Amino acid sequence: MKWMMVVGLLGVFSFGCAEKVDCGQMEKKLSECGVQLVRAVAKAQGKELPASADSLIQGMMDSMTKPLVQQCKDEGGKFSDAKEFNACLGKASCDEFAACMQPLMK
Repeated sequence: MKWMMVVGLLGVFSFGCAEKVDCGQMEKKLSECGVQLVRAVAKAQGKELPASADSLIQGMMDSMTKPLVQQCKDEGGKFSDAKEFNACLGKASCDEFAACMQPLMK
């Protein structure tokens, strides 16, 4: 599951010449809402994760966030799905963010 998340997030962060993502805001949102994002992706795949998995999920997200943010900075925030990603970053709650991001996790 960890590698599916990495591949999905990297797919979102592919090259593009459109809108840019605020890498700092992305880092903050992934750090705050990582557990909900993983749960939303798992649910979309028909899997239910136990509440006891939250600390493991948070640790996984903590280890994945730094390289993703670095890639964001290296690419100048340019991703093919930047417009959609920015819309998700603007969501107020983590549940809304996760629901918005889930379809982008290809």
